[in-house]
Amino acid sequence: MLACWGGRGRERGGGGGGSSKSKEPLPSEDDKDYTVETRNVPPEHLLIKIESFSSLWANGIEKYESREFVAGDHKWKLTMIYPKVQKVPLPFKDEDGRVSLQLSMDSVSVYLSSSTRLMDSLCVFGAEVYVIKTPRAIENVSVLKGAPSYTHSLVVSHLSKLEPVWSSEEFTAGDHLWKVVLYPNGNGSAKGRGVSLYIDCNSFAPHEKVMARISMCIKNKIGKLSCTKNFSEWFSSTQRNVGFPEFMPVADLQDPEKGYVVDDSCSLEIGISILALVRDAPN
Repeated sequence: MLACWGGRGRERGGGGGGSSKSKEPLPSEDDKDYTVETRNVPPEHLLIKIESFSSLWANGIEKYESREFVAGDHKWKLTMIYPKVQKVPLPFKDEDGRVSLQLSMDSVSVYLSSSTRLMDSLCVFGAEVYVIKTPRAIENVSVLKGAPSYTHSLVVSHLSKLEPVWSSEEFTAGDHLWKVVLYPNGNGSAKGRGVSLYIDCNSFAPHEKVMARISMCIKNKIGKLSCTKNFSEWFSSTQRNVGFPEFMPVADLQDPEKGYVVDDSCSLEIGISILALVRDAPN
């Protein structure tokens, strides 16, 4: 917020508390009315007192720049330009003889559409800056010693009659709910070529994350080698579903001699080890 004071006729640009509005005509060539706001409380961060403004611009001093002042952990400057002295570019251009103000923060200019018509030679300019601060974010990262592990076994029945996707019931591992998603004939670009197998983690608090080591296995029922794959990944509300688009070839799953499907069913075994947790901490 910027505020300007000076002499008997004062006009203030910008907003702020502790002010009252009144409609008061100021002298001008075309007798226009101007909205005038008055305020008794001086600005908090900067005051510039000019004893003879008319002499300032009459002597060719085209603009005045304040010293740096600090507000909201930043350094600011206030620059005043009087357009009758020189031809100035927008946004300072004002054909009605008003003083325009520019507020700069850390060498970056903020142009303000606030201006003041001068009525007396003695004037006071001021600036207040209000910085809106967001709360500090604090994350607690807990690395779990011993990595608690959970194993969950599943049976997928009537495999040949399944819809394109099969989902397990939710089960608990640690403080979260998990489920397994299986596409027996593949998903997306892997359709018809690779069995797609994913694990989904749910029930997250805001900003919570879980690092888990996952083991996914389609078990072999005739004593041959099972198909097992492992990975570690962060799970969160924005990344709940992780797995393999091509866990194994569809042809291998459907081949009776391979031993993965017996009596139109297959068995899955899912291992989950919780490695780390990230949660919000109170400020």
